[in-house]
Amino acid sequence: MDRTFEKIEGKIVDVYVTLTDEQLEQLNKLTQITLEQVQTTSEIEDFEAMVNCTIKYGDKEEIRPVTKFKTGGMYARSNTKVGFNLKFEDKIFSRKSLRLRPGPNDRSYMREKLSADILNRAGLPSVQAEYARLYVNDKYYGLYTFLDAVKPFMVKKLFELDDKTEEMKLFQCKDTYMDLKLGSENKCIDAANETNTDLSELREFVNKVDKATSVEELEEVLDIDLFLKTVIFEWLIGSFDHFLILGHNFNWYKRPSDNKWCMLLYDFDNTFGYNLYGSSFNLPQSAVPYDYHTLTFKEFDSQINHKIFEYLIYKDDTRFKKNLKEVLVYAFNPTLLEEHIKEIRDFLLPYVVEDLTPVNGILPGRINKVGVVSYVSVNDFKTQTEILNYIKKRYDAVIEQYKFDKNEIERLAKSEKPISYFTIGAAQKKENEEKENLCWSREIGFVCCDKCNVLYVDDEGQWGIEDKYWCGINPDKCKYEEKECIKNKNGLNCCSTCEIHLTDATGRYGYENGEWCNTPFHCK
Repeated sequence: MDRTFEKIEGKIVDVYVTLTDEQLEQLNKLTQITLEQVQTTSEIEDFEAMVNCTIKYGDKEEIRPVTKFKTGGMYARSNTKVGFNLKFEDKIFSRKSLRLRPGPNDRSYMREKLSADILNRAGLPSVQAEYARLYVNDKYYGLYTFLDAVKPFMVKKLFELDDKTEEMKLFQCKDTYMDLKLGSENKCIDAANETNTDLSELREFVNKVDKATSVEELEEVLDIDLFLKTVIFEWLIGSFDHFLILGHNFNWYKRPSDNKWCMLLYDFDNTFGYNLYGSSFNLPQSAVPYDYHTLTFKEFDSQINHKIFEYLIYKDDTRFKKNLKEVLVYAFNPTLLEEHIKEIRDFLLPYVVEDLTPVNGILPGRINKVGVVSYVSVNDFKTQTEILNYIKKRYDAVIEQYKFDKNEIERLAKSEKPISYFTIGAAQKKENEEKENLCWSREIGFVCCDKCNVLYVDDEGQWGIEDKYWCGINPDKCKYEEKECIKNKNGLNCCSTCEIHLTDATGRYGYENGEWCNTPFHCK
């Protein structure tokens, strides 16, 4: 599936963090948080420290000596088992930010993991999830879901952007009721630059969506198919904690290739019908109680009744049904998920046993002594069927509601190969690069260079040599600072002048202070 966590797929990751005695004391002090505090206090101080972190997986070991170790989560911080965030100075698994989530009340230990896998398999941009054990000063702190975070480095990888990309329109909607109505953009913050309070670009997007009266107008600013599949996913997994009901726990990202906005979800502990109640919906009173697991999309959206769906779904549901069918075929059906759930359960069992085995009468890592106690047992994990039962009930209801051919869906689910968003992003990147490579030199009979190594500059432009032939260097693809030069394998410095002493197939070289140096690219 072209996943970016392939190094740790099917492996347990061991995370070792070293704290000083003072830091450990501070951690224990700041994590004493009650449920009432979370519900009534807007600002709760986090524990945060720069630590030495070692990551082990399989036979690999990676050391990150400068790592920010911080408590994380919102409501989850009121539980006895605490969540953490890691921010690295140097990337690991193509990321700089990773999360350790405890899932204290998830008897399956797999809501986060399963949600991320379904998103990825449905071809949606998503976080990735595996599993990790945390050790603080070599003391075992328990089993966690190991996730990446929707941060700039993750987005660069996901959308195949250059690592040097600095400007990014990425907004995190953390507060509730970001519903695409005018003013709801104020529920979001700039996730690429936390010091920036300018929401004008997001506000412009919200204004255009709010004023749109047709699919065509929405298509100008929104990746409609991606958006539809994302809200379909929310509805199918029975999540009240994202866009459709509470209006938070997602990011808006403006994709630079076409300037369309994309929605990226995160935080999947309240999924597969968990904590789903009638108060989440605006439905007529009935003598017979509703089964909230089987609501139609419109019923599921009844609390907010988003204006955007009037044009995208309710007036003509052709496109909605097409996207729904694809999600059912590739990602959300019992044929696929029953097997996958069994795989995860079999893999996790010894680690769950370890996590739920008391040491001196206390479960590992349960450091919040005033927090909500989880009463999940090993037997609960072994015997729980709530997720699979939910999936089967939801799937059967959708097949009936939208008159799909069940046999066709299940036949295609076994034969059709899904395409993850990582694959889609790579294809888009290749297409963009092919367009960029149509440079000025083609007009005078020379091919374009694949690389940016300047060997000669004249009035036409910058030239290089590749495969023993001259080629033109595309200025749109290769942008340099005034004194920037190539850093070759010899590790030579950049020359301070443009005096050239040697030119060969590897570059142009000067000679200064008794040493060879690389000629800056701007030199003619």
